Amino acid sequence: MRLPGRSNEARIDADASGPWSVSDGEYDGKRMLVRLNDGLRAMAGRKSHSRQAGIAIRCNSPDEQGLPSANDATAFSNFEDQSQEMFCADQLALFAAVITTGGMREFVFYLSDERRFREHFRDWARTPKSHRVQLMIQRDPSWSVYRKLAARRCPRCTNLTSMAARHRYDQMLCVEFHRRWRHLPRAGITASHGGSLRRR
Repeated sequence: MRLPGRSNEARIDADASGPWSVSDGEYDGKRMLVRLNDGLRAMAGRKSHSRQAGIAIRCNSPDEQGLPSANDATAFSNFEDQSQEMFCADQLALFAAVITTGGMREFVFYLSDERRFREHFRDWARTPKSHRVQLMIQRDPSWSVYRKLAARRCPRCTNLTSMAARHRYDQMLCVEFHRRWRHLPRAGITASHGGSLRRR
């Protein structure tokens, strides 16, 4: 049976859930953590998922580096679980990355159906939230946001193969040896109002 609003091209037979990797860098003078879904590398640029969505959530109590507190991290993990359940079922969206910097966390998705994604987001946003949430959607047929993040990952980045591992990493925030790596220097990088990285 064909679902309304979806084409056969949108269906992806490969596993789009991972594995994930994590890197630590600096953006605008603040520490930045990036979790990237490496399982999407071969799919980057798919015409069926040409719109990029960013769900940005502001920290209630960031530390001096702009990273979330333990309470923020717990809430963000819950938001991530909810987002994955709502948006990734039936490949409505592909979960591409998580960016944490400047007192915010952004979940990055590539969409097969913008209308349905917005409907699901509105339904979810109707219930009161503990944190301020913002949605931004734009055309990104070349997957430039994902490719930029993938190109900056260093070979020493940690591989995360499960949701539980990603959540444990959020509690740790970063492994000590990553402190010297600077994956995303300020030169040539800026951020949109939704928090996604763009080239100047």
